[in-house]
Amino acid sequence: MGVNPADISDKPLDLETILVRGREGILLKASKRTGEIGVLNPSLYQDSKESPWPFVYRTRRKNRWGEYSTIDFRWLENPRELSEESNVLIEPTRSYECAGCEDPRVTLVPDMRCPSAGNIYAITYTAYDGRNPRIGLAVTQDFKTIEKLGMIGPDIPLNIAIDIVGDERYKRVWSKMLGRRRDGGLMLPVKDASLHFNGEWKLILRLEPDMFIVSASNLEQFRDKNYWINFLRNLESHVLIRAEKPFIKVGLGSPPVNILGRRIGIYHGVTSSTSGYRYYGSFFEVDKNYGVVSVLRNPLLRPETKNCMLREFGEKGEEIRKMIVFPTAMLTDPKDKDSLVLYSGIGDREIGYRTTSLKWLCEELDKSRITA
Repeated sequence: MGVNPADISDKPLDLETILVRGREGILLKASKRTGEIGVLNPSLYQDSKESPWPFVYRTRRKNRWGEYSTIDFRWLENPRELSEESNVLIEPTRSYECAGCEDPRVTLVPDMRCPSAGNIYAITYTAYDGRNPRIGLAVTQDFKTIEKLGMIGPDIPLNIAIDIVGDERYKRVWSKMLGRRRDGGLMLPVKDASLHFNGEWKLILRLEPDMFIVSASNLEQFRDKNYWINFLRNLESHVLIRAEKPFIKVGLGSPPVNILGRRIGIYHGVTSSTSGYRYYGSFFEVDKNYGVVSVLRNPLLRPETKNCMLREFGEKGEEIRKMIVFPTAMLTDPKDKDSLVLYSGIGDREIGYRTTSLKWLCEELDKSRITA
């Protein structure tokens, strides 16, 4: 059963604890020399206390046909410094991702191609064909070469999904997306996914406006259309975190990772007003079965500075304003046992970092613990 994040107060929590310890800055900016428009929404997997750590991120690019995205790679040399050398790790090569490979999440799972081979890094990402965002899956051992394993997740036309889903909440939201376009060309949009294994396969994903989690005994179930039809019929039972006021939608930031013996992840929430959209970041905790046990009462990361602003234009040419802090990765600092470093996409243009206290975070999660 899903849970609801608490309302946002007008004041951040415990400013003295957060900000006295906190340090922040910009980790990476786009290079115009190489045709980059923006760098954003990174992911990493900290499987050791020693640097360097593999660091992947979305790069917005532009060519004569328009904008597209790739997933690039660098080594994180220390919590606040990346290697100079970068390379494109995942780029559009298939029809379902022809307009971009976006927003990766890295996890460590058994090698699904050969379970006896040990663990492998799984990279789930948003595969975008220009109209439809869906989930792409790739694997790598060394971040030098990757193997694409196709799409996982629901691959269902949006109009059919609306007919299948039983809950009026989703019918209403998805019908608004569909509008008057009933041609079947729009697919159910899926984003913010991460793949996990704890004796069975787990997939966290976002179908607006909420976050969901599903389980499977084998990975092929996540490609089975009948599996996802049954999922849609029982959608309410798979909610992980529900978007409640003031949020109009929530989604996964960093996948849950082990921190001090606890499984802690990051989620983002979006609010809407006459001045535009605002993206916030905060924490949640799951148990060993990936059930949510705590959601931080108030967002820690808030879009407050000018570089968080993004201006876009809608289908009718109207200006859409967004204030974006989109946290998608975190690292425990080996040289400071009480420091957690958070990495965010800022305004869809650059990657920023900030630190917070692990002691403070655990105390706040304990205060926010869910009771039956």
